[in-house]
Amino acid sequence: MNNRDKVLAFLNTLEACSRSLEWTREAPEDFDFERAWATCPRGDWLAWVMAELTERWAERAEPSLAPKWGTLAACVAAECALHHIPAGQWHKDAKDLIDRVKGWALADEQTEIHVNKDATRLYEEVHRVGGRYSDRDYALLAVAYAAWTVGCVHGEITQCVDNAIDAANPDGVDAGMRVQRNKDIADAIRKAVPWSVMEVAIHA
Repeated sequence: MNNRDKVLAFLNTLEACSRSLEWTREAPEDFDFERAWATCPRGDWLAWVMAELTERWAERAEPSLAPKWGTLAACVAAECALHHIPAGQWHKDAKDLIDRVKGWALADEQTEIHVNKDATRLYEEVHRVGGRYSDRDYALLAVAYAAWTVGCVHGEITQCVDNAIDAANPDGVDAGMRVQRNKDIADAIRKAVPWSVMEVAIHA
């Protein structure tokens, strides 16, 4: 089995989406796990794999990927959308919340942290008026979901990334903006989460 087929087998085990499988099949035979992680153009795919590695084998004594890494990835994804929140109290509150959660994830040991109330406040602000979401709304939701990954990475991290992407193109009229935001998030995740961490998780 060549390296590319090993990556495909791994993704099939995780029940990855057809588009990610197609992207992998188009790679050369020497396309290994490290190269896949380094060149993946989509932050939502990286976040999804991280969520699966955190939760899929949760019955093990140790999960394949420590949940703090999923939280860290969600934080840097949300940071990509922070500039959509205008200067003022909501921007300050969102940034403060991300900084707290990110600091928790970066700590050597994860102690108890209470963020649910602050995350819910951002979430409720978005739904207070109703109607179509603006880029600000999507950014606030991205921050809220990033904070909620402290309690559960699976699901929340993908919601975070999806909202951070939607903030770049809330009207859905410019696919190019979404593609670029997705790539920016992928780059941010790779910068925050070392390959050495992912390598251990993939081969656990």
